[in-house]
Amino acid sequence: MATSSLGDWYPHFSPDGRRFAFQSGRGGGGKGDEIWLVSVNGSNLMQLTHGPGTSQGSPRWSPDGQRIAFDSEGEDGQIDIWTIDADGGSLRRLTSDPGDEARASWSRDGRFVYFTGWNRQDGPGVWRIPASGGKEERLTHNGAGLAEEAADGKTLFFLQETDAGNSPLLALPLAGGPEQRVIDCVGASSFTIGPAGIYHLGCVANQRAVPLYVLDLATGRDRLLGKLETPVGGITVSPDGKTILYTKLVGEGSDLMMIENFR
Repeated sequence: MATSSLGDWYPHFSPDGRRFAFQSGRGGGGKGDEIWLVSVNGSNLMQLTHGPGTSQGSPRWSPDGQRIAFDSEGEDGQIDIWTIDADGGSLRRLTSDPGDEARASWSRDGRFVYFTGWNRQDGPGVWRIPASGGKEERLTHNGAGLAEEAADGKTLFFLQETDAGNSPLLALPLAGGPEQRVIDCVGASSFTIGPAGIYHLGCVANQRAVPLYVLDLATGRDRLLGKLETPVGGITVSPDGKTILYTKLVGEGSDLMMIENFR
């Protein structure tokens, strides 16, 4: 589904599970990627963004389904976080630091947008900023990958990325306390929070059969769900936990693949 020879990346389910957003170069014309929306059955495909930068990516729905956060690379090569209404209106820039900010995600109450910063004077880490705009707050002094808040809003999970793309997953109590390692190695920098726990890829040499696990935070059990073929560019789980979307590398492009009836 949602195939494109130019590549589709970083899908993310809407809160009601009826649509998903994704990054794609399917607009063509020599332009960079934009954010697109589509129904889960493949209908109602629409291009959401037309800029503001040369390339837009990594979309994430707000908890109420009204807005989408994404990163945008400007003409100067600087990457910043923006938000836009799900109908294409009210484009808003959130970050303006001379460094780069990317991989946005929302707090569970919709008040904050988390992001990863690097190439900044104060070094890499995870920050958050009010969704309406305002002052940034630094949360970690390491981590250069996706950060996502737990379902109860009490913990922030984030990747400490390595050059190899296989990263440990850390947990930070948002009320205060030390970081803790939760998973030793997450493959392809891909994890997400779902109804059964933390869904994540395993680290293996054979990328044609990458194991997909779900970690039950209550019991600590890491359960194998199945194997994905050449996954790259993020995974997302439907609100009911029965459907998984991921990006499959295909030649020089990539396709979005949907697997249904997970248990």
